[in-house]
Amino acid sequence: MKKYLQLIVCLVLSFQAFKISAEIDNSQDLLETAADISFISQQIAKSYFYVNQNIQRNQASQVITNSVKILDQRIEKLNNNYTAEPDSEEANMLLFLSFTRDELKETLSKKYSKNQGALILDFSETLLEGANLIVDKNINKQDKGQATIVIIKRMGFLLERISKYYIAFKAGYNDFNNLVQQRKAIEDFEMALVTISEHPEYAIELKQTLAELNKFWPIAKKFYNSIEVGNTPRLVFTSTAHLEKMLKNIERHHYRQNK
Repeated sequence: MKKYLQLIVCLVLSFQAFKISAEIDNSQDLLETAADISFISQQIAKSYFYVNQNIQRNQASQVITNSVKILDQRIEKLNNNYTAEPDSEEANMLLFLSFTRDELKETLSKKYSKNQGALILDFSETLLEGANLIVDKNINKQDKGQATIVIIKRMGFLLERISKYYIAFKAGYNDFNNLVQQRKAIEDFEMALVTISEHPEYAIELKQTLAELNKFWPIAKKFYNSIEVGNTPRLVFTSTAHLEKMLKNIERHHYRQNK
């Protein structure tokens, strides 16, 4: 009888450990899903303006096609896996994410106009707000590994945001608030770069990638800061892609470490 009780206790403890592990994995997966939506919300809008300014048109068109598919997948994943109380802020947010996604897709299918472009900017911000709400509600700030992955993913989002406002400005969406948001995104990226640069555990190859990232960032920053006077949208496009490639290498390292 004693051995039987011990077995039950062991099974219960094992189940609890599995449950905790599953919750941690689900939490991480949830954060990454939301971070992907943040990134895509800016990427689609950026690419939309590149297409309709006839700059990097083929690449940008392909990005929109791929990103819309991923957006569908991520929102479906949230709807299937994110538990929210009926009529709660999170439940309403999930409904609004799906609604905004549908409106975004419909607008993308229409002929470009100044009004349609303004809608795309609005939809990108709405998707971003919903994704940020999920991150804020679920991030474990005590988990340094998780927090670092979120920071790196946010850096990718910030690069897309910087580029979005740059090309939108060139397309005539040059009100003061857009300029302020672009400047803030540049500052936020720079602060995040300082944070990950202070990480003590990088292998040699990651240190080299990080050194390259720190070396290239000031060059790209000059292009980004030229939003009002410069005319380098192609350089902004390629610089953003180059920076994101380096960030992906660093992100993969942290993802392996956090498994």
